[in-house]
Amino acid sequence: MKKILFCYIVAALAISTTNAQSLNKNTIDTPEFIDNPPLYDVKPMFPGGSNAFERFLSKNLRYPKNGADISGRVILSFMILPSGHLTDFTVEKKLFPEYDKEALRVMRKSPKWQPGRKNGKAIAVKYYIPIHFK
Repeated sequence: MKKILFCYIVAALAISTTNAQSLNKNTIDTPEFIDNPPLYDVKPMFPGGSNAFERFLSKNLRYPKNGADISGRVILSFMILPSGHLTDFTVEKKLFPEYDKEALRVMRKSPKWQPGRKNGKAIAVKYYIPIHFK
């Protein structure tokens, strides 16, 4: 029963919106949460906040060469462990294989995040990020 409850808590956590407008123009929208109320006190965060995440995407995200006419979004999910490491990357909404691979490649390069916290204790959080290609 505890495992089921833990899985439910971890699965129902946060969604953050990220737009990858182009190779050098990546923006981050205000985070939206799918749980109401949140099952944590402090949400996970990229080190340095959303502006640092935007710079990270701008520096690392490369538009696939063999699909320049395609636009849309790739939705990724991943776990942010209590240690801050990212794991269990999944493409939740696919766009095109090259774009899906690029979104995964960039997020796998991500440094450790600040983990989510509940009652002062770091917890695992499942996080969703839509990356838009235009």
